[in-house]
Amino acid sequence: MIYLCFGLVNCVYAVGTSADTDIVNTALVDYSVEGVEFSDQGRVSITVDQLLDVTVVCQNSPLNVAPGQSNVGAHYLVSNTGNGVDTFELVVDNSMTGADDFNPLLQQIWLDDGDGIFQGGGVDTLYQPGVNDPQLAADGELTVFVLNNIPTGLSDGDFGDTELSVTSALQNSPLDPIGTAFPGQGVGAVTAIVGNTRASGSAICRHSVVAVLVGIVKENEILPAFNTDTVLPGEVLSEPVPGAVITYTLTVTATGAGSATNVMVSDSVPQYTSYVGGNFTLDSSPLTELSDTDAGEVDSGDVRVMIPNMSGGDSHTVTFNVTIN
Repeated sequence: MIYLCFGLVNCVYAVGTSADTDIVNTALVDYSVEGVEFSDQGRVSITVDQLLDVTVVCQNSPLNVAPGQSNVGAHYLVSNTGNGVDTFELVVDNSMTGADDFNPLLQQIWLDDGDGIFQGGGVDTLYQPGVNDPQLAADGELTVFVLNNIPTGLSDGDFGDTELSVTSALQNSPLDPIGTAFPGQGVGAVTAIVGNTRASGSAICRHSVVAVLVGIVKENEILPAFNTDTVLPGEVLSEPVPGAVITYTLTVTATGAGSATNVMVSDSVPQYTSYVGGNFTLDSSPLTELSDTDAGEVDSGDVRVMIPNMSGGDSHTVTFNVTIN
């Protein structure tokens, strides 16, 4: 039986008996002869073989990109829909001739650490074909990040596709048909059998060029506040304790050749903190909290700044303070 679910994340699960499971059945016969009771039994056992199946879904298509943008991440969810542990090989194809307007330029493939968020080196794992091909348990899932650079000289509306293909390491090229058996190569040396997906899956993420992209980066800093007897005289500590002040810095950057209008930067005062006046700024220029003639306002814990126009290459910085309750 297959269970499908759709929502923010598409998922496909194989529900079935695990490979290398013994199915044992015993039949009994009881009878009597001239008042004497007798019995007999017949017993058979079958070991479940391994089905090789996999699905791949693009999780963030289409991706809005700008000409010349670097390390754009296409996210794919790989699911082992077979009934046993399997090792998978990954292949990226950006040269889908005739199907799109440009070819994204492959940079790297990364294997997620399990949180679904790309963090790169030290957290996620750089994929090296044939060296660290991912191994997934039955119903196991893995997010794969494919990083591409976007060529320059593109026009608004152009699109380029990236296909990720994932194939069981037991499968051949060209793909063996459904039902092909690999004796002794499954879990526990059972027979591995190519399933309905032909032990291979693929998905396409589309990169769509827009005239300008606006991105935001948020940082925080705890302001120096305390002198204590446990440190050198006059030394200032910055610690997240009640009463400490946090400065949030929001950097908004436009990339591309076009212009964006009515750029609204918004943030909310976090739970367990209170807004503190005195450092509400846009590009170091003070803003008032009231809804008036300047670009900013703070209303019921919501911080908003309106930037009328941004062109490619423009960058603006918003700051505000809160205190830890």
